[in-house]
Amino acid sequence: MFWSKTEPKKKLKRFGLIPLLVILISVCVFFNFLKAANKVRKDGNLNVLLVTLDTTRADRIGCYGYEKAKTPNLDLLASKGVRFANAYCQVPLTLPSHCSILTGTYPIYHRVHNNGFYFLNSDYLTLAEILKDKGFKTAAFVSSFTVDSRFGLNQGFDVYDDKFHAELALKNFRSERKAEKVFAVFSDWLDGNYDQKFFCWLHFFDPHSPYDPPSPFKDQFSDSPY
Repeated sequence: MFWSKTEPKKKLKRFGLIPLLVILISVCVFFNFLKAANKVRKDGNLNVLLVTLDTTRADRIGCYGYEKAKTPNLDLLASKGVRFANAYCQVPLTLPSHCSILTGTYPIYHRVHNNGFYFLNSDYLTLAEILKDKGFKTAAFVSSFTVDSRFGLNQGFDVYDDKFHAELALKNFRSERKAEKVFAVFSDWLDGNYDQKFFCWLHFFDPHSPYDPPSPFKDQFSDSPY
């Protein structure tokens, strides 16, 4: 499958985004506990919700066979959607990996090879830009300074919420917002846009080191948090 329209000024090879789009649509099931989830869209269009969990190990998730896992929502999503047994990130680094997710290209192509020292050039077409052009409202709510808008991932998003404490960000490149804070601002945004056709990206950094889980998980896995 290929995209039917081309934009000569953009360098993206679009065939990589079609299967990604299909996968992302299925992720909408993950947030069935939202109060807006019971409000059915009447126009038949599907929203696209991308959720990325930074540095999450598959072998510690229940649907991948870990018996001690405490991941009921991910397991529910896997039971009702498509779970890939063989899926690999393009590079084990936050910024370049997300550049690959949002452009459908390899780091050797989009040229973002590390965190903090590279910037996604506006010449590269992103999924957000494609969907915005198709009439989708676009929004992103991220939890790590690593994917701050200054690194170029904000292109195509009407809203790109990367609000971090400025002084903390300057002191610690790994400064982050906890999941509940990111979800809170997303929930507020969703209240005003649930009846719109939208593409939204939620990025959570909590599993990343240094790992500081909330209770009761901190006590249950105190000897081996990783």
